[in-house]
Amino acid sequence: MTASLFVIITLAASSAQAVTPRMPLRFEPAAHGSYVALGTAGPVRFQAGGLTIGQTRMQFAGANANAALVAESPTQATSNYLNGSDSTQWRTAVPHYARLRYHNLYPGIDAIFYGNDRQIEYDFLVAPGADPSMIRLQFEGAAPRLTSDGSLVLTTAQGEIVHRKPVVYQQGTGRRDTIAGSFVLTGAREVRFYIGYYDPKLPLVIDPVLTYSSYLGGAAPNSAEDIAYAAARDAEGNIYIAGRTASTNFPLRGALQTTNKGSGDAFVAKFDPTGQTLLYATYFGGGSLEYAYAIAVDAQGQAHIAGQTGSRDFPVKNAFQPAVAGLNNAFLTKLNAEGSAMVFSTVFGGERNDVIYSLALDDFGNVYAGGGTNSEKLPVKDGMQSKTGGNGDAFAAKFSPTGELFYSTFIGGPGTDIIYAVAVDQLGNLTMAGVTNSPNMLPPMLPARRRSEAAMHSSPGSTARVTPTSSSAISAGARVTKRMRWRSIPRATSTLAATPSPRTSLSRPV
Repeated sequence: MTASLFVIITLAASSAQAVTPRMPLRFEPAAHGSYVALGTAGPVRFQAGGLTIGQTRMQFAGANANAALVAESPTQATSNYLNGSDSTQWRTAVPHYARLRYHNLYPGIDAIFYGNDRQIEYDFLVAPGADPSMIRLQFEGAAPRLTSDGSLVLTTAQGEIVHRKPVVYQQGTGRRDTIAGSFVLTGAREVRFYIGYYDPKLPLVIDPVLTYSSYLGGAAPNSAEDIAYAAARDAEGNIYIAGRTASTNFPLRGALQTTNKGSGDAFVAKFDPTGQTLLYATYFGGGSLEYAYAIAVDAQGQAHIAGQTGSRDFPVKNAFQPAVAGLNNAFLTKLNAEGSAMVFSTVFGGERNDVIYSLALDDFGNVYAGGGTNSEKLPVKDGMQSKTGGNGDAFAAKFSPTGELFYSTFIGGPGTDIIYAVAVDQLGNLTMAGVTNSPNMLPPMLPARRRSEAAMHSSPGSTARVTPTSSSAISAGARVTKRMRWRSIPRATSTLAATPSPRTSLSRPV
């Protein structure tokens, strides 16, 4: 069975979330009276009679062939395209517009396209007395289908194009009245609108939302499983993805490694902010198996990836540990901004299985890693816990921007403990979260009474915080040592027991 990973890039962010500044959706004039929408999941081209997304075209069937396509609401921004050395081919001061209008597309009906949080909305404005049943949408390049929520979906080789169920309304005197409405398939590739009872003496608005997604993966017959485990953005809004692929024809661009050397390699890919332009993509691994579970990007656009490898020929550079010492060790690799070279790459682990699940970067470019190990000989440096506590421990480590190990430590009790998430603040304090079934996960240096209090809350989920110098005791509750503080966060034991994490094994995921 084959599978391709996918990235949907039209999700709206909550107002409470911190988002990277990015260009709003805008419309720019193009050749022969057409326009292009930019700042979405990919360029959308508008011409007389319809619009095109990739290889899929939506046409207004039976529409006025002379309907004017007019740009409205100019913004203060412009674009400059200085391509090539021939200045006569340059395009400068290209204006931006916030809306496009097909004027009098059908008798008494205009179509307006505009941006809403980098998604395209379009309204059919039906004047009093006009007939909305005249609106007919015909599709080329993909066959439409309706979903259970009333959306219209077109599946293409590049991804899915989704027209959300339309909102239909009339603006009465001082109020807005919602009207029943939906898409209706009237042919293999033709769609109309069902409109419930409305007042024909008032204007009517039909308002769908257009979203679409992008795929990345190998193609048949040489494709296999492609899985993305992690994603990140840089300050310019570029998108980075890391994971694992078994495909021998994974799409590459500017690749550091051009072939899949083993039965499955890690990969890292970079897209522009729209998610439609692949800036680079590369395999990364040796002759066995690799999984990239974590990715983080610094201020220079340099991607850091981490995960697990079993390859004896894993690619290394300026390595703290040059080769796999056990069955499957963790790895940490930093690439340059172009993805074409390693800044450093190292294996990290002991005589058994080790894996990094999460990465974080501080303002100085230092790298913080968290994961799990069942190795007794994990490299420990200035650690608060120098020996394993049980069947499998969590671990945390800090590396310099050039790959030097600053500190590393076991964290765990007699059961199994794994870190799945790490975060670092401006002072270099490291916060970790994960899972444990150890009844006394905290190290023995903690006073017995405090260990007992903390143990009641340490399974199955917990967080810890480490200050920049890691070798220290741990404290629970209000008692805090100079260098490390422990906080336990209780989780729903029954829920976790019923749905165990798919990555609680320190060897290979199933």
